[in-house]
Amino acid sequence: MPKLNIQKQTLDINLINYEKRLQEDIKNKLEKSDNLEFFNKFSKLSHQKYIVQITKDYENMELGLRILESNINIIRSQIEAEKSNRDRNFQTLVTVIGTGTAVTSLIDYEGKKCEAIFQLIPVTTHWCNNSLTKTILFPVVMILIFGIIGLGFKKLFSK
Repeated sequence: MPKLNIQKQTLDINLINYEKRLQEDIKNKLEKSDNLEFFNKFSKLSHQKYIVQITKDYENMELGLRILESNINIIRSQIEAEKSNRDRNFQTLVTVIGTGTAVTSLIDYEGKKCEAIFQLIPVTTHWCNNSLTKTILFPVVMILIFGIIGLGFKKLFSK
């Protein structure tokens, strides 16, 4: 688009220079009886056709550019909204895992809590006899449970 504006300015300057030359040099060198209508027609044609056309093209392109810039800004705002949503989801995940881990570590887990919890819940206690359950599954479940409780408290007090 800047090139079109430069072309218009160049055309304007050349047309002004042509009209000056036409008035000063060509008219002075020709006799009074000679007809300069052809030269005047060229000057009018340049004004009416080329300058107007370039001006209209520039205005149309400028309008299109504004629309494109507006669309770009809309897309940027959508991207920012998506980023903030992802950040919020990440913060929620950190809240759940962090709260669950903190509370689980405060319980002083040695595997005895597994048996105590399963005594409250009428389920077989053979889960606590398995070392995989004791060391991995039970702490992860406890982290999730306490994390969800912590998330509930966070949402309750943040409103």
